Amino acid sequence: MIKSLLDLKMDMMTGACRSVLPSGYWHHPEDSVDSPCHMTFDDGPFPETTPKLLQILNEHNVKATFFFTGSNVEQFPELVKMTREHGHQIGNHTYKHLPPLFIPKGLFEKEVDATSLLIKNACGEAPTVFRPPYGLIDFDKASTLTERALTCVYWGPVAEDWNDVGVSEVVRRIVRQTRSGSVIVLHESRRNSRQCLKSTEEILKWSVAKGLKFDHIRPEKTRPTFKSDLTQPA
Repeated sequence: MIKSLLDLKMDMMTGACRSVLPSGYWHHPEDSVDSPCHMTFDDGPFPETTPKLLQILNEHNVKATFFFTGSNVEQFPELVKMTREHGHQIGNHTYKHLPPLFIPKGLFEKEVDATSLLIKNACGEAPTVFRPPYGLIDFDKASTLTERALTCVYWGPVAEDWNDVGVSEVVRRIVRQTRSGSVIVLHESRRNSRQCLKSTEEILKWSVAKGLKFDHIRPEKTRPTFKSDLTQPA
């Protein structure tokens, strides 16, 4: 019963946010059974998780998107370079992970610009995708992203794994929501490193068994969100 209520809460919140937030990337735009999913990781890089995630992803031949914070990029630039050398996409997740809705636009711009520069200095390429901390952004700050040619990437299957909910529960929540084209969201964490790594491994095993494909997020394929996109998979 409690799990059902939690699932309902997440579905309702996602549907509501899709209808009111600025346009961005919620789901692969080609809505077919062959549409690739996107495996994404927020909040890194961390030495406890990032290298091991790269190994797990390589074992399953999956390319992912990592949304790194500038403060961690500054601390571990070698992990950014390593991630890019393994063929993964790197996105901007601001410098200090401050909530965009509650900070001045000028500070938000500094957070975004500092992080993009740090990523470029670390791996040689500036990011083209951005995920707002806590998933939310207003229209004024979304214009900052447009000016910088950054695509705003939202979320699909999410497990609230920034908390220690347990590996089996993370896997259950993600699997329940995932279908072709989904943007899967997981979180790197020093505190919950085992949960992050083991959950990723189990989710990828399930995905491979289901025949799901994975790819980078292609900004040129971004489209506005339409009402037909609001239906969540059962």
